Amino acid sequence: MAQTVVVLDVPNPCEQNGIEDVVLSTFDFNVYPNPADKAVTLSFSDITPIGKIEVEVSDMRGAAVLRKQYYSSFTELRTEMSLNNLAPGVYTISVRGKETYSIKKLVIKN
Repeated sequence: MAQTVVVLDVPNPCEQNGIEDVVLSTFDFNVYPNPADKAVTLSFSDITPIGKIEVEVSDMRGAAVLRKQYYSSFTELRTEMSLNNLAPGVYTISVRGKETYSIKKLVIKN
């Protein structure tokens, strides 16, 4: 029995209604010490002044285990984040700004 394949040329709905894709740019941030035990220092540069920065630490299953928000009126920020309530293991730490996003691996040791 022969199969029929139908190809439809459907216009992009975003083009029709004027909605554009939002592309977040990445930026670099530093996490140290890494591996860490009780706390890490987060260092950001080239961030949007007077902006909110959301930091999320997730376990390897993707579940958020720690969330923090920081506000900066400068293009650079350095802050310490406590890890006292987290078990040793491998985590990801993601940072989201107004139009930026970046993620890194974080190791918490005994």
